[in-house]
Amino acid sequence: MSEDTPPPLPKSAGKTRGLLSAAFSQHFHAILVGVFTLASSVISALLGYYFAHEDRRSMMALEYDKLRAEHTLEIAKSLTGAEASMIQMNVAGSTAAATYCDVANRLAALKTDLAKVKPVTPVHGTLNEVLAGLDAQIQAARAPENVRQDLFARLKAMKSDHADMDKLILDSWKRNDETRERLTGDTSATLRVYHRDRTDRFMQMMLVFFEVDRAMRTLVLENPDCNLKPKWDALGGRVAEWNKDATLFSESLGIALKPE
Repeated sequence: MSEDTPPPLPKSAGKTRGLLSAAFSQHFHAILVGVFTLASSVISALLGYYFAHEDRRSMMALEYDKLRAEHTLEIAKSLTGAEASMIQMNVAGSTAAATYCDVANRLAALKTDLAKVKPVTPVHGTLNEVLAGLDAQIQAARAPENVRQDLFARLKAMKSDHADMDKLILDSWKRNDETRERLTGDTSATLRVYHRDRTDRFMQMMLVFFEVDRAMRTLVLENPDCNLKPKWDALGGRVAEWNKDATLFSESLGIALKPE
């Protein structure tokens, strides 16, 4: 033998190798089953973690969508309330204008009748102040009691109509004030959270809301004058236009909630 030839293995070593091969062959199936079971357990754990994570994400998304839908409904309700408030304010102003004009005409007739029994001292100020200032003049009139009582009754009716219209206007103003506070407060904040991309459009609508509100309040100061119907009708057109924009805005929020 040459020096490079390895020496033969001892008989005991060959026997050991044979036993190991036989044992491996005999238990190969069990080893495969064990490896597969272990791999399956690992994969199942990973899949379980993945799907549990996805489930949590889905639940969170659903909860967010639910909150978004609820708050969007609140925004729509606020805008619907604003539409009603604007209409009420316009109707109140227009109704009061017609009533104030009627009171002014009746007041002129009352002064004419009072002047028949007593010189009428001019009373300056608002219509309400003029009505209040005539009490003393009727009381001082030297006229039959039935004439004085008739003048008092007519004056009292005018005061009552005037007070009713004042209350109607002030109630409509109060409601619009509350509406404005809600829109610029809670509604605006909710939009910033759930519909940030619509905030600029909403603020543009609010600017118009302020303008129309101020125009109606200013026109109320002219109510003792007659022939204001064209002006109130023009403001009614602006109210209708704002309400149309508010409706379209609300509908656009609803479209945004539709699923893909």
